[in-house]
Amino acid sequence: MPQSASGSRASTWIYLLPVLATFFWGGNFVVGRAMHAEFAPTAMSFWRWTIALIVLLPFCLKDIWLQRDLVRLHWRRLWLLGTMGMAGFHTLVYVALQYTVAVNAALVMSMTPIFIALLGLLIYRDPVSGRQGTGIVVSLAGVAVILMRGDLATLATLSFNAGDVVMICSVPLWAAYSVIIKRLPGEFRPMTVIGTTTIASVVTIFPVYLWELQTKGGFDLTPETISTVLYLGLFTSALGYIFWNKAIVELGPTRTGVFMHLVPLSGTAMAIFFLGEKLMIFHGIGAALIFGGIYLASAKSKAS
Repeated sequence: MPQSASGSRASTWIYLLPVLATFFWGGNFVVGRAMHAEFAPTAMSFWRWTIALIVLLPFCLKDIWLQRDLVRLHWRRLWLLGTMGMAGFHTLVYVALQYTVAVNAALVMSMTPIFIALLGLLIYRDPVSGRQGTGIVVSLAGVAVILMRGDLATLATLSFNAGDVVMICSVPLWAAYSVIIKRLPGEFRPMTVIGTTTIASVVTIFPVYLWELQTKGGFDLTPETISTVLYLGLFTSALGYIFWNKAIVELGPTRTGVFMHLVPLSGTAMAIFFLGEKLMIFHGIGAALIFGGIYLASAKSKAS
């Protein structure tokens, strides 16, 4: 991704930007679950990114035009980012939220760093140390606890919640997005990447949305549905990505990336507060294992 500035020169308010972005993204789980009966998953994803595109395009067009040769050269990567990390990932999240609670989805999302490490190993042969391998196993154990809801008998019956399984399948898509975007040429400007990948996401999901309209119908235009797509489009998509990319430029990708851990925490807190979902003991055990594994996998060894 594009250049980063020294964190020491960044103003204190810059740190508010990634906090707000992760707060918006945590709210995505709550809104997706709260409105799952009113929206089909593809409709929610399509209108989210369509509204985001309408908002972002005026800010992105200049950079896209100036970097058109770079975009043409790397269009396959940009298209892949929009297809997987935006259209694919978020549509699967909304599918998962048709069947599972927001707390489960948010906590499963927290295993993203583990999948980033695994994909880095498989795709780019990035080495994984013994400590990182241990962290991956510990985090996966935490996801298993959540998946089984703390009941080992679930393994015997294989009666896992379909939403939890779909949510687990969605995480590698976001992890792949994170791995690929880090390897884009440094000359790319943030708004160029945001604009082109958002276009790709809308174009990719549009045929699926048309099929969904024909088979399942649309949604009713009510104050609730309108406010939902506006929140998803303006806050979780447009502002969330603008704030996040501004933070990357000012603070650097490593320092900004730490804030991603606020997504499952904020999503879980809002699900409990707004939806009345309960935090069970198995949630706490699973979250402790996941974050413990992330700490092991991300901490540098003394030898390094």
